Amino acid sequence: MEFVESPLVGVGAARSEGQNRNRIIMFVCWLALVGWLCWSHTFWRDEVRAFSLALSGSSYPEMLANVHGEGHPALWYLILRAGHDIFPYREVLPIAGALIGIAAMAILTFFSPFRALVIGLVLFSFWGGFEYVVVARNYGISALVMFALAALYPRIRNSLWFGVALVALCNTNVPSCLLAAAFLLFRFVEMLTDQSRATKRDWYVFAGNAGLALVGAYLCFITVYPTFNDAAVSRNLSDFGIASIGRALIDYDWGFSHLGFEGSLPIPLNAILLGISCLAFIRRPA
Repeated sequence: MEFVESPLVGVGAARSEGQNRNRIIMFVCWLALVGWLCWSHTFWRDEVRAFSLALSGSSYPEMLANVHGEGHPALWYLILRAGHDIFPYREVLPIAGALIGIAAMAILTFFSPFRALVIGLVLFSFWGGFEYVVVARNYGISALVMFALAALYPRIRNSLWFGVALVALCNTNVPSCLLAAAFLLFRFVEMLTDQSRATKRDWYVFAGNAGLALVGAYLCFITVYPTFNDAAVSRNLSDFGIASIGRALIDYDWGFSHLGFEGSLPIPLNAILLGISCLAFIRRPA
């Protein structure tokens, strides 16, 4: 997900004035829509619960003890607690979520190399226009960290700041630990296949970043486990296995929900599209 080959500053200069103007107009329209959605949004129980837990306890250590086992790492709770310490109002919850989501989408809009159509599809999608911005949850932080990491990647890939970003990513939510590992794997393959041979210093820095990523994953683990809110288990969880995976790939009616998750997704179509999209990177093994 590397956005640019040059430093973040000055990326917009490569686009024409008209292209920049179109992106600004599109972003302002998106902001208007998001503002209306935020104003009319009724908070869900899980949003308010996270905010209540963040304000619990007389100190940060007590708060962290209270969120242990909730199923989410600590970064979102720390942001809410710190925000409320500075501005002691309940509006900290929606404002924090919205600012994080807006920052993520601003990076995507103004610093990514994608065409305006692609950016528009992301901005006005369910995720870009609602889930990561309007809903005050911790998932928008993952988008912000990943987009910032992609935009700054050429500058930080050979420094320990790369590992620091992975630590933050690991502690946005549990699935992001897998994304952090994927970023680390990308860097490893890139070092093996890059035209310029990696130096001994490069490998030392990579080892340091890998160590930081492990620290981030460990911090996530000790905050999340052992979980106690585990009563809501998928009724299809027992169906998970080699046979169910194979069937899901070829049978539209036997979809993602039968692999232990709720909801229904056209797995065969998604698998085909993802496979085709990977061909775009055939000249860049990493």
